[in-house]
Amino acid sequence: MKKFLSLFLAMVLVLSAFIAAPNELPGLVVSAGAEETITEGTTNLPETTEPETTEPVTPAESFLEFELSSDGKSYVVSEYKGEYAEQLVIPSEYEGKPVTVIGWGAFSHCNKISCVVIPDSVSRIESYAFCYSTLKELQLGEGVTYIGSQAFDTCTALEEIELPNSLKEIGRNAFSDCKLLEEITIPGNVSKIDSYAFAYCTSLKKVVFLEGASGLEYFAFKDCPNIEEVVLPEKNQIKLYASDFKGSKIYKDKANWYADSFYIGTTLINTTTHIHGTRAVRPGTTHLNPGAFSGVNNLVAVTLPKTVRYIGNDAFKSDSLAVIYYEGTQTEFNKIDLANNASHIKNNMAVSCGMNKSKIPQTPKVKALTNVVGGVQITWNKVSNADLYVVYRRGANTEHWTALGFTTGTSVVDTTAGHRQYWRYSIQALNDNGVSKFDSTGKYTKYVETPKLTGLYNKSNGLELTWNPVSGASGYRVYRRAANQSWVYLGTVKGTAYLDKAVNTHGGKYYRYTVRAVVDGRYSSFEDYLYTMRLGTPQGLSAKSDKYLNLTIKWKSVTGATGYYVYAYDHTRYGWVQIGYVKGGKNTSFATTASAMYTNYTVVAANGKYRSEFNTKGVKK
Repeated sequence: MKKFLSLFLAMVLVLSAFIAAPNELPGLVVSAGAEETITEGTTNLPETTEPETTEPVTPAESFLEFELSSDGKSYVVSEYKGEYAEQLVIPSEYEGKPVTVIGWGAFSHCNKISCVVIPDSVSRIESYAFCYSTLKELQLGEGVTYIGSQAFDTCTALEEIELPNSLKEIGRNAFSDCKLLEEITIPGNVSKIDSYAFAYCTSLKKVVFLEGASGLEYFAFKDCPNIEEVVLPEKNQIKLYASDFKGSKIYKDKANWYADSFYIGTTLINTTTHIHGTRAVRPGTTHLNPGAFSGVNNLVAVTLPKTVRYIGNDAFKSDSLAVIYYEGTQTEFNKIDLANNASHIKNNMAVSCGMNKSKIPQTPKVKALTNVVGGVQITWNKVSNADLYVVYRRGANTEHWTALGFTTGTSVVDTTAGHRQYWRYSIQALNDNGVSKFDSTGKYTKYVETPKLTGLYNKSNGLELTWNPVSGASGYRVYRRAANQSWVYLGTVKGTAYLDKAVNTHGGKYYRYTVRAVVDGRYSSFEDYLYTMRLGTPQGLSAKSDKYLNLTIKWKSVTGATGYYVYAYDHTRYGWVQIGYVKGGKNTSFATTASAMYTNYTVVAANGKYRSEFNTKGVKK
């Protein structure tokens, strides 16, 4: 426009000169002091040039505040204080020292700049440096290694930016809300792109990652609805996730999803963490993104097409992933670039090549769920040609299945099931050819914790069983089993103790006891039990001494006893002490010397490790 206007004015001036001239050309004119003459009849007039007037250019330094760096070797641009500038060139030196940093908030909220040129000397652009400014164009020198958090946040007029190859780190929200930015290329030396770095860039359509870029944090491209193209290098080392592009066109495009996995072109980006069982990678896939299956801890097997040629770092970093099914041959699998996955696959995974899908095992069916001590026992039918079984569990309040582990048997106990909760279980079978289909119905039960028995004691009138309470229990069912007999239900109590008086006269016999808790109308297991021998408390206890202080303690024999422990209460120690042992169940007396320290005496019947009740009252001498 300016060039066209200059030509137009020049034409107007020339036309005016012809109009003002007389009809006849003047004769010979000699200019005073001029050596050149003009001959009559010629149209060659002498050129007249007016001196050009140029306004003085104010150097950029005049609009900038500088601060000396802490080491005194360079300068930091700390503030812009000038008028509106279409283009502001940051000097590479100031007072003989290099300018290396654009300081914290130096141009923030500045509405007086349009274009800024940053020299190669600058290595850091600190946080908030240009945020909320009117910046339209930015030229970064090949020297910038760091762009701080929110450095260009809400630069709503910024249309394009070329990041230098020297760049290594892009801070949190560094370019967020740059609403006119349409394309960004991440240089290969970038090792960190912090969270929300390009979030809310509503015009952003294309993102290009160059070879070597890495370190992408979560939600770096959050709420960029128009991203429709992402270009990845041949050997991508940047961990991308579907959530990085959530809400964008590329995320919403159903063509980029396959079996709960997100793809960009022929690259598998990642698999959603809530999946379980086995997943097949989309046919035609050539690359697996770094971390493609990391953190997916309910996935047990992955099927790879023979088109795969590169698998990024930590692609199989999962606690549950145990098998890779490869549709090609072992020789073809060996040609895949595994990056750092080779050792993990060798030590933690099985690789099966050239599977025969017709020999994949059938789906097992859960036959029974039983409350047992410490958990829920799951039992299922044996499937022919199954090498392993995977056990899955799902809680009542979630739709997601959890892989509990592998087994070669057909029964396991889930020791992590929570008390008074509903649990659903399902089983998958595996062999070298694949994984059976998943039964999403399975079978469910409510787990009721088994009461923990705390003691079984001989009392004077029977055997007493005690246990710990179970949360939510409305009662406890008590059972007894004598030697070589079946369990007998004794009754239901609300407390945590039961005295079995029926065995009072059954001295010398063995008995086992157990308890089932009743919770919400369901019974717990009763496999936890205690056992003991019934030994009655010695009766007819007496203690007499003669004038010579000879003391004799007597009692009646106890059925089943093989000996008796004799105790005396020491009033100087305020406690019972053993003063003797009488061997033999028929021997019912003990002689000793009377002592002033002892006030009371008692006897306990014994048979090996079994003891009768300790009569703490005893008898006085």
